[in-house]
Amino acid sequence: MTAKDLPSEYSTDALYLVDISSFIFRAFYAIRHLSNRKGEPTNAIYGVATMLARIIEEAKPKYISIVYDSKEPSFRKLDYAEYKANRQEAPAPQR
Repeated sequence: MTAKDLPSEYSTDALYLVDISSFIFRAFYAIRHLSNRKGEPTNAIYGVATMLARIIEEAKPKYISIVYDSKEPSFRKLDYAEYKANRQEAPAPQR
């Protein structure tokens, strides 16, 4: 389902919670390599900005909040040691 599929009564007063970590990961790998003049990768920044702009343009949420993974272990990790155990560490540009 996309924002366009939502009935208008949902989009006007909606609160969108955006897991920015997943957007960054997705954009980093989905968009060809882009970099600034210093050679630093910018594809994730470009992709995240594009995805956020699309949400705002299509869904027109009244509220939007961006959430980001903490470097500290979450309560899930503290309660369940194997939480995200099979995930590889993010590449250097994403850390």
